[in-house]
Amino acid sequence: MKCEIYTDRKYKKYFNKDVAARRISGAPFDKDALDVDCVDSGLVAVDIKNGAFGIFDKNDSLVPSSIQLRGKSGQFIPRVKNLDVADSADQAIFLGNIYPHFGHFLLEHLNRAWGLGRVYKKGMKAIFIDNKNIGAQKFVFDFTDMLGIARSDVLILNKSVRFKRVYVPAQSWVTKRRANTDFCKAFDAMAENVPDYDMGNKIYVSRAALSAEMKVYGEERIQKIFEKNGYRVIYPEKLPLAHQAAIIKNAKCLAGCGGTALHLALFMRPGGRVIQIKRNSGVKDNGPIQWMLNTVRGLDSVFIQASVEKRVTEHNSKLPQIIGVTKYMRRFFDDNGFKYDAGDLSENKSAQKSYDVALAAASAATGGAIYIKFKRFLIKFVSCLVPGRVRRGRVRAWMKERL
Repeated sequence: MKCEIYTDRKYKKYFNKDVAARRISGAPFDKDALDVDCVDSGLVAVDIKNGAFGIFDKNDSLVPSSIQLRGKSGQFIPRVKNLDVADSADQAIFLGNIYPHFGHFLLEHLNRAWGLGRVYKKGMKAIFIDNKNIGAQKFVFDFTDMLGIARSDVLILNKSVRFKRVYVPAQSWVTKRRANTDFCKAFDAMAENVPDYDMGNKIYVSRAALSAEMKVYGEERIQKIFEKNGYRVIYPEKLPLAHQAAIIKNAKCLAGCGGTALHLALFMRPGGRVIQIKRNSGVKDNGPIQWMLNTVRGLDSVFIQASVEKRVTEHNSKLPQIIGVTKYMRRFFDDNGFKYDAGDLSENKSAQKSYDVALAAASAATGGAIYIKFKRFLIKFVSCLVPGRVRRGRVRAWMKERL
């Protein structure tokens, strides 16, 4: 798959280094079929107190394929002997644990859903584990509906249950490590299950309708340039998930600022193109993850540096972000035959004024750049002195709330 990068050398160096590390880590885009383990008298173990979970066999030995890897790390594993266990005569398929963030859930918590096509039948329980007792977001059920799972078959478990049989599909996506082509099977199935809704083959996903804390200043002008060149603009948060999937599955080009909305490219058909606009001036962003997603889906990638912010931010930031027609974006427009006029290139004074107000307010609330760096260093330093992953996590969370 083709990858074009319209950025400075510093970002290219970061991007290429990160991508190279992903390639070295294994076979990132393995086409070999994955396995589904069948565990008779399988125990779905949940320990809310420690946020631990796992699947165990009839001898109470951990099933290795149930470890929920994220990078090199897996979840906390419970001690079975300390748990109260209920019994069930049902068969079940283990799909992982729930997570409150849509983008992370999409990539890291639907990575076993490909196995539904192999073993799921109506009446079988489809299990997500709520190991932190946070409750399931609506999008969890939106996804299971599109996957064709009856609501009565979806179980969100926050307690331990031993089932007659538990199927454990292997993870098809591990962030920063690998992705298997089977990962796309669940999204193919969902795309087939949603009604057709064709808005054309060029779609721009906008953040402009998000709350002030999440929107990107200056984006409206950028998306208007894309509109002039045949793109239809959608605001994903205003549409049902099935509607979003129906639109994007017909797209050949998907554009927008870096973030969760572009992960919906998983619903596209192979051979398309994803254009990601870099909205932060800090070097690191989610570009390598989007590249990994695009590659396993069979899509070309384009990355464009567009931040014109005054204070450097990371990809995820409490500070506001602003984009404009940088020299990198103009080069992309020219290389791809985009039409634009002089007004599109002038300084966006209205957006800049709004950004300045938001930046002043955010800076007053979060402290200066030096304080933020010191805060990160202090949290990392103190937590490293605490023994045990569970304790370290609790200390980090406590310090983030209070500093």
